Amino acid sequence: MCSFSYRENIDIEKNTTLLQAIAQQIGVAIENAHLFEETQQRSQELVLINRIVSEVASSFDLNKSLGIVATELGKAINVQTGIALINEGGATSTVIAGYSPNPNRPPVKGLEIPIAGNPSTEQVIETKKTLIIENAQENPLTAPIHEMMRQHNIHSLGIFPLIVQNEVIGTVGLDILEEGRSFRENEIRLAETIITQAATAIQNARLFNEVQRRSTQLQAAAEVSRTASSMLDPNPLLRETVNLIRDRFGLYYVGVFLIDEEGTFSGEARKWAVLQAGTGEAGRLQVERRHQLEIGGSSMVGQCIRDGKANISQLASEEAQRFSNPLLPDTKSEMALPLISRGNTIGAMSIQSTKANAFTKEDIAVFQTMADQVANALQNAKLFNQTERDAHELKVLNEMSQALSTELNVAEIIQTIYQYVSHLMDTSYFFVALHQEEQNLIEFPLVVENNVKSKLPPMQKREGLTQYVIDTKSSLLIGENIEQKIQELGLERIIEGSPAKSWLGVPMMLGDKVLGVISAQNTNRPRVFNEHHRELLMSVAQQSAIAIQNANLFEQTQRQLANISTIQEITSDLSAALTFTGVVNTLLAHLASAISTHTSSLFTVEEETIIRAGVYPSLKDSPPINEVLSLSNYPLIATAITLPKTKSAWQSLWQIRRL
Repeated sequence: MCSFSYRENIDIEKNTTLLQAIAQQIGVAIENAHLFEETQQRSQELVLINRIVSEVASSFDLNKSLGIVATELGKAINVQTGIALINEGGATSTVIAGYSPNPNRPPVKGLEIPIAGNPSTEQVIETKKTLIIENAQENPLTAPIHEMMRQHNIHSLGIFPLIVQNEVIGTVGLDILEEGRSFRENEIRLAETIITQAATAIQNARLFNEVQRRSTQLQAAAEVSRTASSMLDPNPLLRETVNLIRDRFGLYYVGVFLIDEEGTFSGEARKWAVLQAGTGEAGRLQVERRHQLEIGGSSMVGQCIRDGKANISQLASEEAQRFSNPLLPDTKSEMALPLISRGNTIGAMSIQSTKANAFTKEDIAVFQTMADQVANALQNAKLFNQTERDAHELKVLNEMSQALSTELNVAEIIQTIYQYVSHLMDTSYFFVALHQEEQNLIEFPLVVENNVKSKLPPMQKREGLTQYVIDTKSSLLIGENIEQKIQELGLERIIEGSPAKSWLGVPMMLGDKVLGVISAQNTNRPRVFNEHHRELLMSVAQQSAIAIQNANLFEQTQRQLANISTIQEITSDLSAALTFTGVVNTLLAHLASAISTHTSSLFTVEEETIIRAGVYPSLKDSPPINEVLSLSNYPLIATAITLPKTKSAWQSLWQIRRL
């Protein structure tokens, strides 16, 4: 305190004592005022802290709790705030809540902030201490985000660690938007106190949310498991499952890929995984297009199936080993889970979200358990359907066997083959070929084109697919690219009707002899037939060969019996004939009846002549009896006989003109 006077000769010593006393009183008053002011401020801060902690503690909604802290802290210090939680893996953090004092510039939420390569954030997480950065638009610690600082007009920046149980779970950012302003010590202290006091409540809310989330996931997983296990048709099972998972877990897309075990869809066994079910319009289109991913290829699904392990991409756009699907442009996170049943990987489930860092390690456990249950349900459904199919096929084969065993007509046998094979596989294009080995001829007693019976003329030996089956005595299955396969085998391209896109042919074998070929084809789609169809048709061919052989033997036996009966009848009638003319007429009449001839003549041979001894039937215009003819005028008869050296009037030759 200073005092001035315009008077002279003042008692300075006396006045100094007085002034010191007054100054002391003023100092005490000022100090009391500061203390009161500080006490009031501390009291206000304590009220603020208690209110924030109370509000946060009373809420188990994490987003709401973080929003309370961000808003109250921003209003108290008049700064822009942002609270970011560190994502799974620690590579990034996401802004969950924020506050802006400027109503025209709302807070930014959902922003992904990189941690690696961001010196300021790395320092706060590593040291677990507050970092105040003046001139944030030029400070080296904020170099990676200088442009963002300028865009948001941030001049000073305070980064505070959000610590729970000595672990940094996130950061709180305070942004000063006024140029020239700096953080005061009391503002820093207040922010640290609020953040420290609220951290535990925030963690409790976070844990509660996680428990609730996990409970919801488990309930949803149980519902998915119940639904999947209650269905025994694989296709509806998969469609229902992917939609249920998407809806219950709030996902963007869910799809199920299964390994193409036999190459039915892709043409290459166990090389591709084919999408069997997918959600939404994107899923429908991909299923229609037979969308497939190479096992072990550059996609997450392919690697997941190869390794039998879950594969997660928290930032899908930055993932190198991932198939970027143009039908799913909004995917931010993706998880591929192997479908494992009884120790075997049968496919994978693709789960996608529009949120970055959407999945945690705990999610993998829940979703993997669910995927395993879906895989088991799928396998159970397949086994059930396979059992049903096997029972149906066995029934058809048994019924066919019984039908064939009672049939002794080849034409009826072939019709029976077609009738029963139609219950086992696609027979819209189907034929049965019989191999006439002596004539080197292939006959087609049954041809079906587009489910309508047709006809094919007999065919001399040509190096086509049917002849290949006959020559190799082995079955042939061509799933696709038939013309290319024909060229590879060095065969002749023989097209009768519409060209086939799938071809299956099996030989009807009896020992080493090929009786014919059974073939099924499809002219519309490739890979219609598989190894199972080949095995079925081979079983049919085996039974058919036995039935055809039995019918042939029966027909041969019937002919022999008929011949014996005819011979016995002829012998009896000849014995009753008492004249040469009677014998000749009887013999010619029986011969004409037995082998259906138009005219029969009997000649006796006399040296270089032949004499007509009889003719049947005997009509007005019939050739005369006892007519002597020169053998040289009948070269066919001459070449058919060899004249004996000894003369015999009863050596004869039949000349038959057949109908």
